[in-house]
Amino acid sequence: MILRDPQRVVIAGGIADAGELLAATTRSLLPHAMIDNPPEIVASWLGQEVVVFGGIRLALDHREAHLLDGMALG
Repeated sequence: MILRDPQRVVIAGGIADAGELLAATTRSLLPHAMIDNPPEIVASWLGQEVVVFGGIRLALDHREAHLLDGMALG
């Protein structure tokens, strides 16, 4: 996935334990590294569980989208 001009960057996954510390450090460096409109940097409250929750959400979305597949209506 290529991000172009993101408005928010979320720190999550394996580096989530350093979440807010990493976010604060990154926020302090961005104005010096970027010319215009740096994105908001936030730490995910899901921490390392973000992958599990994402997988569950994906499965639920898929199931909901195909809930009526194969069912005869009428």
